Amino acid sequence: MRLIAVEGLRVRVAEADLLDGTPVLDLKPYVPAADAFPDARAGWVERQAAERWTVAESAPFREQAAAILAWRGPDLAATARLQLSLDPFDGTRKRVARTPEGGTLSLRMFRVDFAADPAARTLTLLRVRSGYSAADLADPADPYGDKDLHRRFVSLRP
Repeated sequence: MRLIAVEGLRVRVAEADLLDGTPVLDLKPYVPAADAFPDARAGWVERQAAERWTVAESAPFREQAAAILAWRGPDLAATARLQLSLDPFDGTRKRVARTPEGGTLSLRMFRVDFAADPAARTLTLLRVRSGYSAADLADPADPYGDKDLHRRFVSLRP
């Protein structure tokens, strides 16, 4: 994690996998000479490497994801690669549905369509779609604060 500030007995950090307000009881600096364990093993984590799928991006997907990111939207490419590289059809850990060409991963209100080759354990991210219907986007109610992004996205699509 990254140290942001020390204010009395309160330490502010960023880039840590913690819920806001989680108490941190013991902080130590990383000391390479003392904290590096080259022979350490991660057990089940290492076994997962053999189960990973290769995730590629089509040109249309890459362009769409880059535009959304440039508009300060979510990083759909990185998130889709992370979500789909291990057990891509496990609906207990992600919002994914099978389709005739592969599947669709739901990320927030975006939908990422992908093709799958189970024999080769490869996926290709094909395209991004908005999860909002035209009627949803016409409704001014915006509980997630993302409709302007989706309106911009769908306005550029043919």
